Amino acid sequence: MTHDMVLAKNEADLRETLLSYLKTHSYKEGEFTLASERKSKFFIDCKRTLSLPYGLLTATCLLSKEVMGMDIDAIAGEGVGGIILATATVSHLAMLGKYYPLVIVRKKTKGHGSKKCVERCEKVVPTGSRIVLIEDVLTTGGSVIRAANELREVNLVLQT
Repeated sequence: MTHDMVLAKNEADLRETLLSYLKTHSYKEGEFTLASERKSKFFIDCKRTLSLPYGLLTATCLLSKEVMGMDIDAIAGEGVGGIILATATVSHLAMLGKYYPLVIVRKKTKGHGSKKCVERCEKVVPTGSRIVLIEDVLTTGGSVIRAANELREVNLVLQT
């Protein structure tokens, strides 16, 4: 599937395509312990779909369509999957002439270097900037709540 083919699809077709990729590549049945420590009989490993060019491109097109309608200054990603999606979305939007900087929210503050949990270029994403937070998986919402709190702690404003 080419970039032009993905862009030509309407939103409903993109959602159906992404769901098909997730079912085929990411859905697993068995005994799983989720990040929330809860047990589950199934698991959706989104990174399997996001590691495929057509899966990442389809997800990125959907996210780009959502983000273009928002009043934001930057795009943030949390966790491996969220950072992958946020980075791809920033790149995709740049190809469409829409420029948003990337903000990275770490799971833990680094013990070296900048020692920051939220990484951004403060000159481009200053205090008070409006951002959208992208994540790949939600179960209890614990990771997203933690990331949102980290962003608020450095005075960034979350948009929904």
